[in-house]
Amino acid sequence: MAFSADSRFLAVSIDSCIVVWEVATGVQVTPPISMKLANDLHFDDQGRRLLVACVDKSVRVIDLSPASRSVEELSEFARLLANRTLDANSELIPLHHEEAQKLWDKFHPKP
Repeated sequence: MAFSADSRFLAVSIDSCIVVWEVATGVQVTPPISMKLANDLHFDDQGRRLLVACVDKSVRVIDLSPASRSVEELSEFARLLANRTLDANSELIPLHHEEAQKLWDKFHPKP
């Protein structure tokens, strides 16, 4: 368990996963991050990176910086990665080929 220097965030290793919460609100700010060998956690001075010391003597760095992309861009990227989109009933359906190609081109521009 580790608090950020400003005590804004708390990181905990639970069941082979690391989770970070915002202390004031109790809101989980990361998804569970799979890390089977974690035994010590430390935030950097700015609270933007979490250093994880592992039992195999390795150190891993988890970047916690806020996303630089807009919510719309993140939504588009998620649709591309999942190759799915939500229909009018909020059910997942396959992405149409044309939309998938458009998103691929947006996130993988040709040189």
